[in-house]
Amino acid sequence: IAATFGVGARVGVHTVAFHELRPDLPGSARRAEGIGVRYVLFLAGAPVGDGWDVVAQRGSTGIARRHGGTETVGVGCVTAAWRGSEGALRQRLFADLATPKGADRLLDPASWVALERGTGEVSEREVPLAGCSVEGALVRELPREPGVFEAEIVAAAAVDVVFRAAAFPSWRVEVDGTPAATGRVGPGFFATRVTPGRHRIVATVT
Repeated sequence: IAATFGVGARVGVHTVAFHELRPDLPGSARRAEGIGVRYVLFLAGAPVGDGWDVVAQRGSTGIARRHGGTETVGVGCVTAAWRGSEGALRQRLFADLATPKGADRLLDPASWVALERGTGEVSEREVPLAGCSVEGALVRELPREPGVFEAEIVAAAAVDVVFRAAAFPSWRVEVDGTPAATGRVGPGFFATRVTPGRHRIVATVT
């Protein structure tokens, strides 16, 4: 994951949030899923918490693998929205990701904060679920070439689908072959809402 200073370019999430992904920290597996991290390096001999399996150790380091969850495509619901200038959004994201409470909120794989471009300081509001629910939703990620994500989504209710990639404006998303609108969610990914049922979603960067 690149460390950059663009709001839509993952906001340097490794730089400010990597310490929260240590497998010994409570809730780290959920936060790791929130940014699409499957493996982490750790110091050999350090404790590994729930949600992680040690898959290799050599010398002073080991590798832990997150079990369960998804990778590049996930489902959740937008529950809040931040609106402000790009600079103000960037500062707020960095500040919140540097705290355990803020990281838990922004990296929750099922509940997201929408990032809306505006002016001035960041204002925050709750977003009604409007029928959105991840209960029983299934994601099947399909292998594609670099620059393309594809997944099948099955959901009993409306659900927001996130693509864990930098939310550059050149991404194009189609749901069942029809162009779909997208929005940004923290920490700088792009997402779209789908209706109940079975859907095939393809995201392509142009």
